[in-house]
Amino acid sequence: MYAGQRALIATPRNILAWAWERFGERCCVLSSMQDAVVIELALRTSPRFPIVFLNNGYHFGETWDMLHAIERHYRVKVEVVGPLSEPRPGVLPGQCCDEKPALLEMALQHRDAWVTGIRRQQTEHRRTASILETDGRGLVKVNPLVQWSDADHGAFIEAETIIQNPLVGMGYGSVGCEPCTSPSVDSYNNARSGRWAGSQRTECGIHS
Repeated sequence: MYAGQRALIATPRNILAWAWERFGERCCVLSSMQDAVVIELALRTSPRFPIVFLNNGYHFGETWDMLHAIERHYRVKVEVVGPLSEPRPGVLPGQCCDEKPALLEMALQHRDAWVTGIRRQQTEHRRTASILETDGRGLVKVNPLVQWSDADHGAFIEAETIIQNPLVGMGYGSVGCEPCTSPSVDSYNNARSGRWAGSQRTECGIHS
């Protein structure tokens, strides 16, 4: 547990306010462009909160549509990092994710903290996630939504009319790279069941 965690009143807004007060623009929001929940909350905290997207070259067209919609709606410029190489035809599911850890390193090179949208209910791997963590680089990883249930998340999207990736309405409970993402096969129990379907993999390497 990160030392400052005990001092937080653990609501997403307060967590993000703490992160901004402590780190300012040395903290960024990492978004997969599935929805704008964390972006909305972060930009309510400060309109200068940096928003970062990792581009490995294998994203859906709808994901780029989502990114541009966020830029228009919030009047921000998303920081796009990558790709490191040209996309390869016929890439296998999972191989598309190989660049993501290196892209994250680039995005965090001059930063001290980063914000994610992970929630404990999403996967078994994430069930022990904390509000604040120290990652393998020694940076502070801020998870303001970690305590939210699927119902909490959905209720906020509906109440605040939050922008979502068009793929969500097509049955994609989790949106990642095109080669490794398909509509969820068990959206009721596991929204991420469309990611790396048929394999044991549950993470792309960013949160592992």
